[in-house]
Amino acid sequence: MQYRECGAKSYDAKSAGATPGCTCTLCVSASTPLGDIIAPAVEVPLEHVLRHRSPPPLIIAVIGAGEPSNEVAYLAEKVARELGERGLTLVCGGLGGVMEATCRGVKSAGGTTIGVLPGSDPNVKKRWVDCPIGTGLSYARNIIIVKTGRAVIAVGGAYGTLSEIGTRCRAVFPSSGSVPWV
Repeated sequence: MQYRECGAKSYDAKSAGATPGCTCTLCVSASTPLGDIIAPAVEVPLEHVLRHRSPPPLIIAVIGAGEPSNEVAYLAEKVARELGERGLTLVCGGLGGVMEATCRGVKSAGGTTIGVLPGSDPNVKKRWVDCPIGTGLSYARNIIIVKTGRAVIAVGGAYGTLSEIGTRCRAVFPSSGSVPWV
């Protein structure tokens, strides 16, 4: 992955070498004859971190059935594998069903997974979850899941999935009016 502006691929100026056009302390010290000796001892200045940091990951939420059919679980895993192959990060509920299948799919492609758990214990997760977040919020965590993702993909599901879709639609498309929905 390439970092912003000067294109350095590492915070370590010794291994990255001087980046042409970059004037940060580490890149300048790496371009000097003593750069190999000086750069490892230099404390990383905030300027360098800000200039060379990766952009934040694109996070996609996948929601769906807690107890899916084999077909739906297969589809969820296949969709998630595509996300992982594109370097996207997955956020889901971190438990079984579609959540487990999507985490497995993303991990099979070398991707990163986030599980927003209903209980407070982050250890109650499926093995494919990289970053478990114990919320203690039960179903209210669904709001966090759908608002975290830049996009939401629903694979199967029932009323819980429908409520997540509704939450996402309301967050993305705020509505107002004098006639309530029936």
